Amino acid sequence: MAEKTNTPKAGSITKQQAVELALKEKGWDAKPVDLKPFIKERYGLDMTAEHITTCKSKARQKAPAKKQAPKAAVQAAPQSAKAPVSRAGDGRSAGFSLQDLQAVKGLLGRIGAGPLRQLIDVLA
Repeated sequence: MAEKTNTPKAGSITKQQAVELALKEKGWDAKPVDLKPFIKERYGLDMTAEHITTCKSKARQKAPAKKQAPKAAVQAAPQSAKAPVSRAGDGRSAGFSLQDLQAVKGLLGRIGAGPLRQLIDVLA
């Protein structure tokens, strides 16, 4: 007996819907070149990377507005001992150093964008 899945069959969804479903499963950071074979295999739709990029942009516009987490990630990076510190009166540093950016990039590479955003939300 064949297993039932909730995956729509080719022809029953649009390419835009396929991209949106792929982004939900793979994440918003997925590259079009990574989504292309996934969409072809899962939904039987052949799309160019450029078309996927366009659909991804449309999906972002439709998505509800959220906090700008990437900007918060850079601002929430811990100050290193060598970083210049200029206080704004509230205990926060007014800038960040190259070491701070490298630390954030290292975390991004190790744990990924989604978990890094969650970590920042917990610390904020």
